[in-house]
Amino acid sequence: MAFVLIVDDEQTRQLRDSGVSLGLLFEKAPDPYFLGNLKGTFVDVNKAAEELTGYAREELIGKSFLKLKLLSPKQIAKATTLIARNALGKDTGPDEFILTRKDGKQVPVEIRTHPVKIQGKQVVLGLVRDITERKRAKEALRERVKELGCLHAI
Repeated sequence: MAFVLIVDDEQTRQLRDSGVSLGLLFEKAPDPYFLGNLKGTFVDVNKAAEELTGYAREELIGKSFLKLKLLSPKQIAKATTLIARNALGKDTGPDEFILTRKDGKQVPVEIRTHPVKIQGKQVVLGLVRDITERKRAKEALRERVKELGCLHAI
């Protein structure tokens, strides 16, 4: 389960006054988050995103997900459509993708995005979730139902 932090002006002021920075909250979030522009270029990522992708922050920032080949060519059209929705001010997700890590390992993920303005610039806040365990559990359940169906037929 993921939680997206939404704060109003009063909460922002209280956080600022308490010495807690929103940047620190972004960085320490347990789920992978990224900020990207409307061309698919990473503006910032948190530590969890580094761990999921296998790339260091410096390797991601300023690079496009296309150049890094994080998605297969078959998935690029889908991702481009989602970015176009963000450009229209619309949220997306959850959408499933297969992410290719730096080491070549493929990981099933679910991505949600939300367009935001930061310092007058339109960017996309994205949350990525590794759904490997969910996929495994679904497959195990499917196999079990199949087995039970065979037993019932006897």
